[in-house]
This record gives sequence, C-alpha cells and structure tokens, in this order.
Amino acid sequence: GTKLNKQNIDTVYKGEKILTQYGFSENRLRLHDNLARIEIPDSKFKDFLNNKNAITKSLKKLGISYITLDIQGLRKGSMDI
Repeated sequence: GTKLNKQNIDTVYKGEKILTQYGFSENRLRLHDNLARIEIPDSKFKDFLNNKNAITKSLKKLGISYITLDIQGLRKGSMDI
C-alpha cells in the first residue's frame, strides 16, 4: 500500500546500498510507509544481528522509523504474495 514515488525509491536504493556496505550483497529493503522490512539470506542473520545497531542508525538517517528483519529470509517475489 505504500505509494511508489521518487522519494520512496531513493530511500529503498540508499537503504539497499547501506546493507551492501555491511556485507549483505544479496538483500532487499521493502518499504511499508515508515517501516523497513529487510530481506537477506537466513544464513546471514547472525551477521546482521552483530551489526544491527550500526545498520539501524544508518537506516534511521534515511527517515525510516522502524526497521525489521524478515525471518523468512530473502525471497524473490515476496511483495507479490
């Protein structure tokens, strides 16, 4: 239900770049209003949790209020479900 506009696209792009900088080359950041749902391979969850404070701080600078890790992991087409 989140509108697709330039600001949201930019936020997702920048958020995915942040995740890549932390070593998550396979990632998706799904934006739901002011909530980011992060999808990474479940084999990388421990790495994410080890860096969660820094990642959260970086994403909040983009104006994202809530950050979640999707426990189902990275799935292609998950927004189409």
